[in-house]
Amino acid sequence: MADHVRKQVRDAIVTALTGLTTTQNRVFRSRVYPLSVADLPGLCVQMPVEETSPSTIHVPALQERNIDLAVSAYVEESADLDDELDAIAKEVETALSSILTVAGVNVEPIYVGMDTEFDGEAEKPHGVMRIRYRVRVFTAANAPDTLL
Repeated sequence: MADHVRKQVRDAIVTALTGLTTTQNRVFRSRVYPLSVADLPGLCVQMPVEETSPSTIHVPALQERNIDLAVSAYVEESADLDDELDAIAKEVETALSSILTVAGVNVEPIYVGMDTEFDGEAEKPHGVMRIRYRVRVFTAANAPDTLL
């Protein structure tokens, strides 16, 4: 049995973002603990919300899944913090501007916005930019591991 479609999409996003000029291979799936200084600058890929609705009245129903994707860029505090975050955002947006192929199905991350926060109270002061996307995929209600 294949992995859940969210994991398949998340893995494809991580692959697309690995090797960028600024963050290189410092791309992580959702993390509970903050990145260490050795992981900066780095990216965390998270899918915090999914909304699903039936697209057919047949059984099993065809489900439209709208998955919120957040790519969080972490940068160590410096005089150029905003510029560094914007440079990473440019690399991320460029990498995710193409259609991804997941299990033979085209998946398009749609850019929906970004937000930033700065933490001067942390062990190592840093800035975070969350680059937000929406990913729409379809599955059958009884097969959440198969993209349609």
